[in-house]
Amino acid sequence: MLADQLAKSGVKNPEIIEFVGDDESAFIDAGIPVGGAESGDDEEKTRGQAKAWGGQAGKDYDPCYHQACDNIDHVNRDLLNHYMQAIAATLAYFATSTDAVR
Repeated sequence: MLADQLAKSGVKNPEIIEFVGDDESAFIDAGIPVGGAESGDDEEKTRGQAKAWGGQAGKDYDPCYHQACDNIDHVNRDLLNHYMQAIAATLAYFATSTDAVR
């Protein structure tokens, strides 16, 4: 659902990835369903990711990830806009849907 909403916001070919652990780990461990969006961390961008989002392949998504320089001045506002639209639409869907959550 979130990937579909990202596509509707203008993101070309959003990736669907498995959660690898971070803030949501405690919820996963407790058996609570989670969902989320990854927009940058200390992983290296692939060529395709750099082409889709900018930056350089082989470089960290965010060189300030969890460091002192990780602050509001480094927020990609275009990316944030896409995610806020997609998250709002996803929440609206689940808030009004009668479908069972899987």
